[in-house]
This record gives sequence, structure tokens and C-alpha cells, in this order.
Amino acid sequence: MVGGVRDVYVNDQGFPSLVAVGQDPNNNGYSILMTLCDRLGMFRKGGCAVLSSFKEETLVDLLSEHSWVGVMLYSFRAYYDVATELGASPASVILELYASGELAEIAKSMRDMGLFNQLKTHSRTSQYGQLTRGPLYITDEFKKTLKNEAINILNGTFAREWNDEENNGYIVYNRLHEMAKEHPMETEERKLYKILGR
Repeated sequence: MVGGVRDVYVNDQGFPSLVAVGQDPNNNGYSILMTLCDRLGMFRKGGCAVLSSFKEETLVDLLSEHSWVGVMLYSFRAYYDVATELGASPASVILELYASGELAEIAKSMRDMGLFNQLKTHSRTSQYGQLTRGPLYITDEFKKTLKNEAINILNGTFAREWNDEENNGYIVYNRLHEMAKEHPMETEERKLYKILGR
């Protein structure tokens, strides 16, 4: 998030946050935390501080990155492959997926209205397609994979894997980035973004 907390603060807005006290030997950690939240502007309009824990924040943050965020990236690639194989132009596919800004607007609607309530901003055709076809992709195997990943986060398996990756010079990390750049979608995206002046 460019600017992030500072931009929100300068614009006199609040922001939602997960907050936690890790150690509290003097039994005043919560009071200090709430004072910090107030001074950072969390309690202004649109903000709140949700009491959490370091364990919970680690789980929900990493599980997002390991599941729906990653699924979005690779499902967009699969969509690109299928749509272009069936004759759609690369530019139209990339615009439809994210480059037009529609995805960002949907995300804003989710933020402001809620996950399913934002469906009201879509056409009935779109709503019907999402509600009837979306569940087809969320199989029991998908849920099993998701749960296994959550366990790997909680039991430290992922932390050890990432530590090894850092110690070994980011071999897998760099290889996966290189593989991503080799996909034809990257070339077409660069062409489109040049036309769009980005």
C-alpha cells in the first residue's frame, strides 16, 4: 500500500487494524496499546482496533498469501491460457482480468459493503454466474490443501522452509520469478501497459 497509514492519517481517516500485546509484565500493555492506536488515528471514522494475537495475525496474513492471493495469480494465468486458446485477444483478457481497474472496484465494494452484499453492484447475469459456478472450483481437495497449509504455518513448517530458502540464496524464489516472466502473458501485458501509458 503506497503511503499507507500516513496517507490515511493526513486525510483525517481511521483504519482497521489487528492489535496485540505480546508481553505485559506491568499489566498496563493494553492501555499503552490503545493510546498508541488513538495517536495513530485508528479510531477516526472508518477505523477500529480489533484485539488479536501474534499467532492469529501470522495465521490469517500468511494463509491469505498462501491461498486466495496465490490462487488468484495462477487462476488468472489459467484463465489467460484458456481464453486466448479459444480466440480471445491477449489485451482483452488482461483488461477483463485486472488492467481495466474493475477488480480494484470490486475489492473496494467488498471493503465497503461486504463479500456477498457487493454482488448487488453486479448484473443479475454476473451474480448468477458467480453464485452457481464459483462453488465448482472450491472442492474438498481445495479445502484440504488450505487446512494443511494453515497447519504448516502454525507448526512452523513454512517458517523453517522460508529460513532455508533465505540461507540458500533464494534459489526457488528466483526460479519461480523467472518462470513467471517467461509466460506469454507477461509480454502481452507489457505491450498493453505501454499503450495505456503505465
